Amino acid sequence: MLSYNPDHEGVHVFLLDNKVGKVWVVLENNYGRNYKLTLIEAKTMQQVVKAGQLADEMARQGYATLYINFDHDKAEIKAEARPALDEVVAMLKSMPATRISVEGHTDNVGNAPANQKLSQARARSVMEALTAAGIEARRLQSKGLGSGVPIADNRTEEGRAKNRRVELVRLK
Repeated sequence: MLSYNPDHEGVHVFLLDNKVGKVWVVLENNYGRNYKLTLIEAKTMQQVVKAGQLADEMARQGYATLYINFDHDKAEIKAEARPALDEVVAMLKSMPATRISVEGHTDNVGNAPANQKLSQARARSVMEALTAAGIEARRLQSKGLGSGVPIADNRTEEGRAKNRRVELVRLK
């Protein structure tokens, strides 16, 4: 429960942290004449990619990075990942000779064997989603690399989020 004293002018910020997530409540009091209430809800980052952008990354650096949000300790693809996977399918259909390795990565939270297994399961889920969308299985392989190849500092939440990724690596 939040309480508020209208005699205090200025900005008041409250954090509601529960099982559903974090919500910041910002109450602005302009000397009792008017009030402004703002709610800020924490949401999971969602990557927006386009087939052309993925193809450019593949051509330039040999791989493209996807940030697909999975539930904790799960490998099932969520509905919110579908637009990014549709773009991967479009890219692969536009490049019919290209073969890729779908490589799963995790952060360093938890134990290494579990992270290895989880990264493999997530990479396999992405590969299966691509084959279900019409990409030939012979063009794809999957592997999990666990937390062994970080691209950011695992000491911060931002770094750990960057390390939880799937890379599409062009095979020769």
